[in-house]
Amino acid sequence: MLFGGKLNKVIRRTLEILISLGSFGLKLLVDQRNDVIDENLEELSELQDALPTFPDAEAFSCIERELELPLNSFFSCISPSPIVAASLGQVYKAHLKYSGQVVVVKVQRPGIEEAIGLDFYLIRGLGFFINKYVDVITTDVIALIDEFAHRVYQELNCVQVSLPIDNH
Repeated sequence: MLFGGKLNKVIRRTLEILISLGSFGLKLLVDQRNDVIDENLEELSELQDALPTFPDAEAFSCIERELELPLNSFFSCISPSPIVAASLGQVYKAHLKYSGQVVVVKVQRPGIEEAIGLDFYLIRGLGFFINKYVDVITTDVIALIDEFAHRVYQELNCVQVSLPIDNH
């Protein structure tokens, strides 16, 4: 088992998820009774879109570790802050040092792969339970979870991602 050796992390994350789901469910119930559920779900979407960035110095350090050279060895300039930030990482605009070509540099949020791996480990456990004990659901839940995980990991693979950028 991938996370079997890290039982404390598994238990801690399981509790975080259960507490979050419980409080979210309770808030949804209260919002539904107060007839404000639509407004609050819209606010949730806005919060997801306004995800805070992680420190630029940390991002630049990640880039240098990956390239095994200082930034100025590859780039003549790089934007001082991200041009896009998302749940999985953030993106910087840069100019290649030797060709002058404008490129984007995508940096994963630190620790994101382990966090996502742990979450999918837990979700698959729930999927096994559903497949075995919930007769109402006839779809192979594990197959759905695995397909979703495959897509998320494709998104993490920076080589497969291409973004159009403005050359100005």
